[in-house]
Amino acid sequence: MQYLSEAGVLEGSEEEITKAKKEYRLKYKRDWQKNSSRSKTLRPCFTPGEFKEIKQRAELYGVQPTTYARTLVLSSLGDDDLIPNKDKLMHVLQAVGMAGMELIKDSNSIEGHALLSQAEAMLCNYLNIPVR
Repeated sequence: MQYLSEAGVLEGSEEEITKAKKEYRLKYKRDWQKNSSRSKTLRPCFTPGEFKEIKQRAELYGVQPTTYARTLVLSSLGDDDLIPNKDKLMHVLQAVGMAGMELIKDSNSIEGHALLSQAEAMLCNYLNIPVR
């Protein structure tokens, strides 16, 4: 009724009211389609066991399960890989770089070999592999 009143056809003929109603429905559908196409929602279902594993993995990354799932799906679409505890891995890279620079200066450097061993231990720790 509000649309008909705003269109000024309430007092008009039956034909004008029918035409205004049809215009309203078309406008409503167009607006709905325009608004609904901006984002879509997925609602996957998981068993309790699957959800428990997903929650544990999400905690490893320091995010909520929903954020983890969304990031994982989107990372599979592009070149962005999901890396857990990226800051720890960056420390490993830093240690490898420092060891490399030290060994370039002096291939027999005790400090360079120590840094390299430290980087190896950090990487094994990151990957949950026993250090040899």
